[in-house]
Amino acid sequence: MGQGIADKQWTGVKNCWLKNKSYARAARKGWLVLTTYLNADANLREVCEGTNKKNDISYYLNRGRNTGDLHGQAPLSLVRLSSAPLKMLR
Repeated sequence: MGQGIADKQWTGVKNCWLKNKSYARAARKGWLVLTTYLNADANLREVCEGTNKKNDISYYLNRGRNTGDLHGQAPLSLVRLSSAPLKMLR
């Protein structure tokens, strides 16, 4: 999931680098989709395991998926914290 397109778009809107009309809507949509991957314990599902340093496309494409892994939980928290107004996230 990476560090979050929603995070970058919302930060850009807040700082007037991006036009609110175009990007705030996209950031909100990204957040709403992301929240569908949360389980009942607020752990993010479908987070791919780390790649380490293996240079093999098959290995990369077939990595396992985890729930609650910090590779996903940390960026999710950063997106939420940077998204400011709750009304945008509802």
